[in-house]
Order: sequence, then structure tokens, then C-alpha cells
Amino acid sequence: MRFSYIKTLAFIFLIFVGSLLVAKFSFSEESSEFTYLSNNLYNFSLGYPENFLYHEETNFKKSDTKYGAYFYRKDELSSEPDHLFPQFSILVIENPEKLSLDDWIQNKLDPVFISDREEVVKADNRFLRLLQQGEIDHYIHLISDNNYIFMLSTPLYQGEDSGFYSEILSSFSFNE
Repeated sequence: MRFSYIKTLAFIFLIFVGSLLVAKFSFSEESSEFTYLSNNLYNFSLGYPENFLYHEETNFKKSDTKYGAYFYRKDELSSEPDHLFPQFSILVIENPEKLSLDDWIQNKLDPVFISDREEVVKADNRFLRLLQQGEIDHYIHLISDNNYIFMLSTPLYQGEDSGFYSEILSSFSFNE
């Protein structure tokens, strides 16, 4: 179970965060206006720039992952659709054992691929940010409501881009 779950996550990240290989990330002031994805089934909202679109996925076979949303820049949609990669994503993963984030990481993620971890506070949220290394290094930001683990995946941001991803993380909220 653990290795099939790890393979599923690895596949998702290799496919969907592959934009690190094809694009240098730079976001302009025009992307500062946010609109919100609100998901009542999993009780969360996430802001994203108005110049982005998202694709939702709910069909994850043999996995605790129940939902995924992958965010793309609109101006990249016209370019080679077979090579389109999201700029960031969110996965909702069932947590039936109600594990703490630390226990979930230890039981569900392969520690070989985790090289750094730190707590990141954005708005009213405390995320556990992990640097996940592999073919494509990226950050995963984890937050839990006990029933689900929410995993926001972003590229390795720095400089100007850190403000952009900070805004996205700050926009995350649990619906009331």
C-alpha cells in the first residue's frame, strides 16, 4: 500500500509539476487579482490569479487521493497541449486514521525524497513545507483538517516568485 501510494504521488508530481523543466517562472503584477476555487465537498477555498484556469481530477485509482486541481496560465493554453504543465496544484488526500502531519509523512511518504522541512505560516494557516527531491524538485505544503491532508505543490520558488506563491498559500482557507 505504501509503495503504490508513493508511486502514485511521484507520478502526479512528475507529470504535473514538470513545468520546472520547460519554463522559468516569472509572474507580473497583472496576475495579482485573484478569483477563488471553492470546494464544498472537501470544505476548502483556494485563490488563484484571474489569468489562470484550473482542471479538476477526481478519478485516482488505488490511492487515498480524492481530488486534485491543477492550475495553468491562460496564455500557455494555446501552446502545445500535450506538453502543458500546471504552475501549481492542490491534492486532497483522505486521512482515515486521522494521523498528524508528522505521522502521515512518516507512514505515507518515502523519506528518501524529503530533504528539508519547515513550518510556514501564511494568513491563519500553518503549513508544513517539505522540499521533495526527485526528477523534479519541488515544494509540497501540507495542512490538515484531520479528515483530509491538503497538499499544495509548487515549484522551488524564490525571489519575485516567492511573493506570488505566498499569496496563493495565504488565500487557502477551510470553509465554515
